Amino acid sequence: MAGGYGGYGGYGGYGGYGGYGGYGGYGGYGGTSGSGGAMFADRVDRPFVSERDVKGARFDATGFGMRLWSTRWYSWVVMSDLASQADWLKRLGGFALLGKGPTPWAATLDDDIAILRNMAVNERAPAMDEIVTEADEFISKFLHMVSATATTHPATSRMLIVADALTALIAMHYKAHFNRPRPTQVVPGFMSPIQHGGHASFPSGHATQAHVFAALLSKVMPQALGFSDPIPGFAGRTTIDKTLGALADRISRNREIAGLHYPSDTKAGVKLAAAIIDKILLDREYLPKFTKLVDNAKAEWENTGVFDDGKDADISAGEKNVRD
Repeated sequence: MAGGYGGYGGYGGYGGYGGYGGYGGYGGYGGTSGSGGAMFADRVDRPFVSERDVKGARFDATGFGMRLWSTRWYSWVVMSDLASQADWLKRLGGFALLGKGPTPWAATLDDDIAILRNMAVNERAPAMDEIVTEADEFISKFLHMVSATATTHPATSRMLIVADALTALIAMHYKAHFNRPRPTQVVPGFMSPIQHGGHASFPSGHATQAHVFAALLSKVMPQALGFSDPIPGFAGRTTIDKTLGALADRISRNREIAGLHYPSDTKAGVKLAAAIIDKILLDREYLPKFTKLVDNAKAEWENTGVFDDGKDADISAGEKNVRD
């Protein structure tokens, strides 16, 4: 099954799978059959296992190490834990979390359409590069903004990728329930420049995912790396929270500019993201495998060597925290 999730269509355009070339270091993304693409030849006439010093030699392996688990497949492990919890929808507040009735967006539809028309006319052309590059994957954008990569911060990368999969599972459940048509189905003249993801419009998956990523990074990064920037109701906010939130808002709005989502889709996605963070992802008793990933990512940032001179930093610190 070469190429990972790109062949699934619905996942390939959702913003979570199909574009993770940079994550090949975990053996799950960007490679062949989930192995990262490496191939090793052995002699047909003299296999390595027949060497005198190798024949019969064994290692004391007691299990398949956590660092060997492909993030792609480990996402399914954690998703199965969530799926086994019969009450996760109730914990989030049910479908009523996003509004009353089967069409909670009805009262703002005309306003939404007017806003999208103005965006399409005045903002789409300048925003096109961002719209295209954020279509399928934007975890790398969040990492880039905090001077991190999947190589320098593997535990943080893994946390975000698994969160992406969990968020997709939940968002799709809400999308299927409300089954809202895309803006271009209602106003064909919007003519979105890229194909929609193959699923309904409400809530916005990009908005949900982006705000989940922002919240998780704010959780694991030391607040001391930023400066205090409090606002009413969020006294402890720092410039880290502010900047990550701004990126999440921008990604969400770009989907509106593209004519792929209504503003009401975005608002619902932001609300759903907050519930996912609070009620699911950061609940240690409810989803312990994921909170372990959060702990690993947080430990990775305690001695990161990214925003300081790195003279006393242990460059292997990030790697050792990936172990379960």
